[in-house]
Amino acid sequence: MRSRADPPATDLEESLTISPGDVVGGRFRVERLVGEGGMGSVFLARDTQEDIAVALKVLAPLVDGRSADADAAVREAQLLSDLRHPGIVGLVAHGVTERGRRYIAMEWIDGHDLDHHLKDQRLDLAETLRLGRRVAEALAAAHRIGVIHRDIKPGNIILPGGRPEAAKLVDFGIAQITRSTILTAGTLGFAAPEQLTPGADVDARVDVFALGWVLIACLVHGAGARLDEEDTQVTAETRDDGPEDGDESEGPPDIVALCPEAPPQLQALLHRMISRAPEERPANAGVVASEIQAIAAALEDSDAVITAREQHLVAAIALPHLKALGVDEPTVRGLLQRYGAALEPGAAACDLVRIHALVAEGDLATRVARCALELRRVLPLAPLSLVLRLVSDDLAALREEAICLFTQASTGSPRGVLVNAEAAGLLGTRFELEAEADATTLLREATATRGARMLLGRPSPWVGQRRRARPLRASYQRSRDVPVALLISG
Repeated sequence: MRSRADPPATDLEESLTISPGDVVGGRFRVERLVGEGGMGSVFLARDTQEDIAVALKVLAPLVDGRSADADAAVREAQLLSDLRHPGIVGLVAHGVTERGRRYIAMEWIDGHDLDHHLKDQRLDLAETLRLGRRVAEALAAAHRIGVIHRDIKPGNIILPGGRPEAAKLVDFGIAQITRSTILTAGTLGFAAPEQLTPGADVDARVDVFALGWVLIACLVHGAGARLDEEDTQVTAETRDDGPEDGDESEGPPDIVALCPEAPPQLQALLHRMISRAPEERPANAGVVASEIQAIAAALEDSDAVITAREQHLVAAIALPHLKALGVDEPTVRGLLQRYGAALEPGAAACDLVRIHALVAEGDLATRVARCALELRRVLPLAPLSLVLRLVSDDLAALREEAICLFTQASTGSPRGVLVNAEAAGLLGTRFELEAEADATTLLREATATRGARMLLGRPSPWVGQRRRARPLRASYQRSRDVPVALLISG
């Protein structure tokens, strides 16, 4: 999974039954030992079938005899077989060696982990945003199928070639798919408070908590320095939103003071992510990825958001200024947060809600339409418009069209949500629309799908469902032995 210096010869001699030149599983030719631990050994090996380098993890004989640790290795292999995302280390194969020891073969990543990188230098703001979005989208892929990593930390994030934007998550050995804590696990300093309590309910927000502290570490580690050992070993229970009565401990770090180039929006997001109260954190990593995308867009960091070589489907909803409406702003902002949306200034007459398509988030069109209809319910008298567009690096057209459509909506009675032609084409079979001569209005979600789904206005009855079905089938197979709940929507 990661490259390291060759160990002393004695380490190879002590690796018992696995030596360079051995073929494991009739397929993987061992080249050298790269690391050892309590669970077993990791080797660099060559996949003779695919002619690629792999990281071969072989469990120690004693570990393989302990059911808990052996089950963890099997669980990691099962979870990796379900998870296919460029930000997650890929599974090649798993099985039992000719001598009866369990093994997992994963893609070989030539690079150091983030912890090693931070010993020498911190990441700048743009690099931190790229890393945060990459890891958050990878976690969102896991969260979509109910998988919680539970050990997000710099040592489990690998930087191929030292590139933060290509980061990969590793070590799903203690991941779980249930809400109750199976065992107290994680790394002190990154584990959420509820994660340290046996039997407590945990969900995707423990990964959000840990990722928040990882991003803080990226921003505040000065060149040639890192957090003191004492700081890195502080448990999550001591990290609070502020001191309690009689407690002189400090609250969350002042990110802007430690990293002056960090915008206040990033500090606000990080403080929510590391809140001791789970309900105050973003609901899952998909929401975090969306907010990081919005922050990067506001900073006009085009490399962190969209490059000129690719187009992305992006969305915007225009609505009146909340203060002018006299509504409960926390209610509206909470609604937007649930949909992974961010509110930003639009024009003199309106604000914009920006929602970006994410690799792991699924159908953006459905998500933004439901968000708009929820806004219509909360703001029954307000004019609303919704725009979907394919863009490259120029988001100005999206903003202009949303504002123009909002102005048109302001001249009529507040009924439904005014949408542009692209949105109408994408939503036509799943939502009820009313088309008029000069506008199309989104009214409500359809009770039944009518005909084939539309992709960019064209019938597409089978859009990516085989890929989505694989993790569902795998989760069903696991559910026969492990209690698991699946939420299937869309």
